[in-house]
Amino acid sequence: MADSSAKHHPPSDRATQASAPDASDGTQPTTDTPPCDSSHLAELGAYRNALSAMAVKLSRAVDDERTRIARGLHDDLGQTLVAAQLRLAELKGAGVDPHVRTAIQQVSDLVGEAVSSSRSLTFELMTPLMPELGIDHELKHLTSRIAERYNIDGRFETDGLPKPMGREEAEALLRAVRELLVNVGKHARARTAWVRIARHDRYAEATVRDDGIGFDTRRQSGVPASGFGLLIIRERLRELNGQVAITSSPGSGAEIVLTIPLLDET
Repeated sequence: MADSSAKHHPPSDRATQASAPDASDGTQPTTDTPPCDSSHLAELGAYRNALSAMAVKLSRAVDDERTRIARGLHDDLGQTLVAAQLRLAELKGAGVDPHVRTAIQQVSDLVGEAVSSSRSLTFELMTPLMPELGIDHELKHLTSRIAERYNIDGRFETDGLPKPMGREEAEALLRAVRELLVNVGKHARARTAWVRIARHDRYAEATVRDDGIGFDTRRQSGVPASGFGLLIIRERLRELNGQVAITSSPGSGAEIVLTIPLLDET
């Protein structure tokens, strides 16, 4: 995936699923909302722009902090635990008392579990990118790893079409899918999560769907995606001329579609 500053405008926006106001009691929605003058509209626009910039800045700060923590887990804690395992193996083979040998094995097993947990956390915090293998390969690997960690059935589909993507777009898409999958594993009470990546003209469309508890899009403005926040995902993709569309209702799972522009192939 080569870097490129070329961007396209996204296809027509999908509306977030929402129901009309309930008029079953005979009442009608109020229509006496005072009109907004141009100054109010300008203030709202400036507020939205500031909020968008803050969300993008926060997302980058979160990425930087995750990278720092992940490297610490790998370089410091991970290597220390592996060294402890090797030392325990040496002690176990040193002709010690059988009871001591049993205790050493138990400690070694616990250290092994800590090594495994450290590696899983490192993967979640800083998903490695392999641009030469393509976004399809990366998303398939990501789906498998997170599904395994949260003991859900992870299913991946692709249309198999080429999806030339800039590195910044690929990173944003991969991190967004990772956050959504982690959210499914932690909060959705789902048995199955589906990830599909497809090409539509000059755009890649990644869909994350689950059969969990869902949520009411009329009352919930964002999904708690591991603290990352759907707002930040939305604004990060918007900055790259992408978009987010949400479909969900209580008891019916959720479907979130992420759209990101591809590189020009001309």
